[in-house]
Amino acid sequence: MTRAGKSSEPTAGQINLTVEIPKQRLRLGANKVEVVAWNLDGSVRSRSSESVINSGNEAVDTKGVEVIKISIDKKPSEINFYAIVSGISDYEGSALDLRYAAKDAEDISKALSLAARKYFCNEELAAKKPCGRLHLRLLSTEKEKSSQFAGLSDVADFQRLEPTKQNYENIFTEIAQKAKPEDVVIVYLSGHGTAITSAEAVKESAFPDMYLYATKDAATLDRAIMVNESERLSKTVNSLELAKWVSEIKADKKVMIFDTCAAGAAQKDLTSQTRAVDALQVRSIDRLRERTGFYILMGSAADAVSYEANEFRQGLLTYSLIEAMTNDKGLRDGKFLDVEKWFASAEDKVETLAKGIGGVQRPSFFKSNFAKTFDIGRIEREEQLLLPLAQRVPLILQPELREAGKFTDKERLTEKLEIRLLEQSASNVRGEGAAVNYIKATTATNGLSPRGFYALNADGTITIDVSLIRDEEEIAKVKVTAAKEEIIEKLLQEIIKAVQIKSI
Repeated sequence: MTRAGKSSEPTAGQINLTVEIPKQRLRLGANKVEVVAWNLDGSVRSRSSESVINSGNEAVDTKGVEVIKISIDKKPSEINFYAIVSGISDYEGSALDLRYAAKDAEDISKALSLAARKYFCNEELAAKKPCGRLHLRLLSTEKEKSSQFAGLSDVADFQRLEPTKQNYENIFTEIAQKAKPEDVVIVYLSGHGTAITSAEAVKESAFPDMYLYATKDAATLDRAIMVNESERLSKTVNSLELAKWVSEIKADKKVMIFDTCAAGAAQKDLTSQTRAVDALQVRSIDRLRERTGFYILMGSAADAVSYEANEFRQGLLTYSLIEAMTNDKGLRDGKFLDVEKWFASAEDKVETLAKGIGGVQRPSFFKSNFAKTFDIGRIEREEQLLLPLAQRVPLILQPELREAGKFTDKERLTEKLEIRLLEQSASNVRGEGAAVNYIKATTATNGLSPRGFYALNADGTITIDVSLIRDEEEIAKVKVTAAKEEIIEKLLQEIIKAVQIKSI
């Protein structure tokens, strides 16, 4: 048997361990403590054993491990809401860059702000006072002003920061100093995440697996590089750090959401290890839940392509979380954002949407055995109209254009069309231009692949016939004749018209 690197006699039958719980970790009154045993490789978990520690003079009645509090719960107007929201699309270099992660963080920030303001600051707003109970820290690489969330005009405590390792630590420290037991804390991370095994993890928790969330300074999440402690500590936030930072926050109600994808899809070894890495991520996040008492929802795509290969221009989990705020299934009594109800609705939606793109698993939901659900917001018609819910758009795949009767493309029209599709898709993510989503992939369920042939005419113009193919079936067809310098732009516009007319 091993505990934090210390061995004991495995045939002893039992072992007595002393675990010191710092005073600052205990709230006044009853504190329920859960003890769980794992085998060394983390594959077998015991049933939990629970006990109660009473701190202070607050009156409590106890019966076994059940605790009935005499004190009255705080009203929403007496509770503070803290949110740490992170989304990274622009990493060091370009290998890890994403399109949606930063924008997703901007959108979630707005959605959470609208819901929390209505719930926790309702009395202040009714009295025409600023909302002083909502505190949001947004760490994002989004550069487009039109896509940035600037905070709500009547919420003073909003800060935008660079997603660096030091800033994450500073924000968690700040909230640990301010948050009280009755407060609510939510953490949302979007971008690249992965898991590795390390000696550091064994030393700290007796388990080898460790989850890594890449900061903006990361250029790779190659496991061969991330086993280097200095590289890992400077460019990622790991689950051991998260467990430590979170445990120092006194708030009883905590929520964490991971909308991440596995990094380095281009690495040759990733495809063969996707299933193992996914399992390792899930296991390392479950460890985090064990150590913090968090509600955790994790939606992890296998790679960047499957993360972005959808018709919504958002991560599927982020889209589903915002969509759940717009319907009764995701809201208690049609207006309250209850954590478990919210997560359950988002889980179901992701699974449904994933069938349309393939390769994305049902999100993993973790909670402590004694956790009780709670509200983190209130959404009514006024807020729903302001929610940044993405609209469904056609998904365009890599084009293939050839000279008529040949296998060549001397005019390089395939490359030129691909560049314009990418530009059009990027501008549309920012809310500009026509609605298409282009991904550099040859297959994706519901994806449309432009394929066709072109001919050079005697007058110097080009005539091109293109079919839009989905699952090897022709969905639409366009034909364009134009000068060489105009052919791609005109072809792009005809493709956009075709997919809109067909309501693809």
